[in-house]
Amino acid sequence: MKHSMVKWAVNTAAMAALLMGGAAQAEVLPTSGVYPANSDAAIAIDTIAINQLEGTQGSAQRFVLRERLEAAEIQGQPWLRILSSPADGAQAIIKGSVGHDTVRDELDDKEVKSCLEKDSDDKCIRHRRTYIPCHKLTVRLYPDLVMVDEKGEEMLNFASRITRTEEYCEDDDAIPTTSGVLELLNKDLAWDIRRDLAPMTVSRDIRILERRKGLVKQDRNVFKDAVRMTKNDALASCIGFEGLEERNPEHGSLLFNIGLCKEGAGELDAAEGYYTRAQAVMGEKSYLDEAFKRTRLFREGALQLQQRGAAFAGTDEPGPS
Repeated sequence: MKHSMVKWAVNTAAMAALLMGGAAQAEVLPTSGVYPANSDAAIAIDTIAINQLEGTQGSAQRFVLRERLEAAEIQGQPWLRILSSPADGAQAIIKGSVGHDTVRDELDDKEVKSCLEKDSDDKCIRHRRTYIPCHKLTVRLYPDLVMVDEKGEEMLNFASRITRTEEYCEDDDAIPTTSGVLELLNKDLAWDIRRDLAPMTVSRDIRILERRKGLVKQDRNVFKDAVRMTKNDALASCIGFEGLEERNPEHGSLLFNIGLCKEGAGELDAAEGYYTRAQAVMGEKSYLDEAFKRTRLFREGALQLQQRGAAFAGTDEPGPS
């Protein structure tokens, strides 16, 4: 059986182009990459059929899930092709059921105080209290779904209960409904499944560090200019930061900002090196934890793309359309 082929590779040049775009917001630098799917189980799968799903929310989930999976794209290419029937040659099948339940609980009434009479000084001297009933709506979605391969062997299962709770009073402008909450829950479930099956392109603007204290005196204005240039010329900003490293090899803000430049260009080894040096100077910081997390996820995503490319190596069909 031939499978559709897509050339999946980390496009460092495209990622570096982010730095040349120059449209960054104030005091941020752009980063971009691919976060991995939550599971490696379906990396070599590009055709899936979704059976008719049982349960009160089976039909609704099947419709939303198909839309969500068909929309999954990486590097401009569809990651999955959703077939109408397993007989059409699907490599995997999603089947099972999705049920739900609803609970409404009474909350304490809301007291609304209004004025019935005012004195000559426009001060309220007689009030009326009105009590508005309030409620809590809890809706739970119970998926019992499994994805099996062509031999019927389980590859993944999706069985975690999802819950949404809405509190409201009867005079609110918008009153939540069971159907409205179920629509959101079905979207949540479809998104969770999509994240299990497919990687995701992530682009973020990360705030730079602006502290100049500790820089060689002659470099402080250059640093300030590099910060300013992030607003409209990220590449020039990065060139400015990198030009200061030789005279300021242990300046935490500078090292972090150069790390962001390297990360934005897809140079993850270099980025992590700068983040490690910044951490040695500044200690544990939440923004450094986030930086290491991003580079780790970008690495894992790149690995999945390599694995997918290897799985389809030697095939000659075009990518799914």
